[in-house]
Amino acid sequence: MKVDDRRGFIKFLGVSFGVATLGTSEAFGKNSKEAANYVESPKNGEKCSNCFHFKKETSMCTIVEGKVLPKGWCKFYLSEDVRREG
Repeated sequence: MKVDDRRGFIKFLGVSFGVATLGTSEAFGKNSKEAANYVESPKNGEKCSNCFHFKKETSMCTIVEGKVLPKGWCKFYLSEDVRREG
């Protein structure tokens, strides 16, 4: 993949991070809320309900243990726009 501009590079990093975290969580199990720095409120407009890892049907995250709030946030946040771009 050729990345010619800064925006393209940032998108590439986001997709790469998402793939890396998915592979890691599946291989080693889900992360605890504490390890993910999970909080029950959004951070800078980022929240679980618009995260790549959040499953709206079940209010579950693919990489954080237990139910999470749609308005919650953790350090593994990845914009769901990655689904549309990738």
